[in-house]
Amino acid sequence: MVTLADGTKTHLPVWMTELDAEGDASLADHPFASIAALEAVRALVDTRLDETRRSRDATSAASGVLSPLEPLTSEVSHVAHRSIV
Repeated sequence: MVTLADGTKTHLPVWMTELDAEGDASLADHPFASIAALEAVRALVDTRLDETRRSRDATSAASGVLSPLEPLTSEVSHVAHRSIV
């Protein structure tokens, strides 16, 4: 268990505490993400949002209760689309 600077306690996986945990990781002076990589991330997020919406819609339809998250997920999708495209 590790205590963070703000007092929060958390667990670290064992591999993160080993001497060779850093592997070949390094920081880049100028990080880069290709358009293809960004599109792949966008597709994953869109797929997950669609799955969540379908699941929530099925639950709402069965219970007759509308979800308060609908405006939030619509706005997140809209904002994400504007920022990537």
